[in-house]
Amino acid sequence: MLKRLRCWIGVHNPPTNTAFTCMGAVFIGGPCTCCADGVPRERKFIGNTWEFGGSVQETEDLVSYKVSASGLLEALHERGLFYLGDFPA
Repeated sequence: MLKRLRCWIGVHNPPTNTAFTCMGAVFIGGPCTCCADGVPRERKFIGNTWEFGGSVQETEDLVSYKVSASGLLEALHERGLFYLGDFPA
């Protein structure tokens, strides 16, 4: 009952066992576990996608980051998290 009241006032209950990406950032969270609101909400920021097995490529005037989808999934699995979303992250 208390969780549904929290949803009604806009303080939702994101899960603690899933992760999602938004604009290159990786968050623990996801859609609310109590109501039908499908908007992913973050519980905690855990890093950037390229920090999870990605690579950095530097040239004279450009730094680019490559995301490794398998590296990200493996790092999240080691933390006991499931990934919500599609690649590229």
